[in-house]
Amino acid sequence: MEINEKDLGYIEDFIDGSLTGSALAAFEQRMKQDEDFARLVNMRVAMAELNSEANEYAQLKELIGDAIKKEKASIFYTYRQYILPVAASIVIIFGIYLVIQFQGKSGEGTTRFAEKADSTSRADTPSTLYMDEPEVLAKIKIYDSTVLKSPVEKEQINAGESIRFVWQSNSDQFGTLYVINDKEVVVLRQEVNMQEHSFVLIVNRLPQGEYKWYINEPTKTGSFIILK
Repeated sequence: MEINEKDLGYIEDFIDGSLTGSALAAFEQRMKQDEDFARLVNMRVAMAELNSEANEYAQLKELIGDAIKKEKASIFYTYRQYILPVAASIVIIFGIYLVIQFQGKSGEGTTRFAEKADSTSRADTPSTLYMDEPEVLAKIKIYDSTVLKSPVEKEQINAGESIRFVWQSNSDQFGTLYVINDKEVVVLRQEVNMQEHSFVLIVNRLPQGEYKWYINEPTKTGSFIILK
């Protein structure tokens, strides 16, 4: 089958509907007699339909996009008296949060630990005992899964006998071990290495009574009793 420019012109005229009369009749007769020509015409018609659908889709997409933009603008315009105050409030709250965080960090630098007490590696250094008024404890930002092992549940210990505090932790930092009496007074505050998982109070000057102990924060506590 030979297709020339004139044939291509007939095909385009057929597609856009400008082919009429005897020319249209001859065109349709040729399609019936020439399968290759008919296949070419059908292929060109299918391509024209795809292009038309693509153009319609692009136009529809553009119309939808314009409608969404107008709707968003309308919503903002309608609720602008609420949106702007809420946004301003969020900015103010975030600013206050940053100020609080900055003050908290600047205060952490002044925290002093008590004199280092007895441990398995520093047995000759006496522990520092506190019998002062109750104090507000600074929270140390050490987030771990510390579990207190011993002493727990009011374990009985003889007066003057060394006390071994045992815990389990995944932290590799230093923490603070606190012991408080039944009046909620801090009587011992000791820096400990969380990785060592234990601290031994060899020089035990705690008087008779009930005590609680914890590391860093009193969310988990152990307890023991000093006997006579």
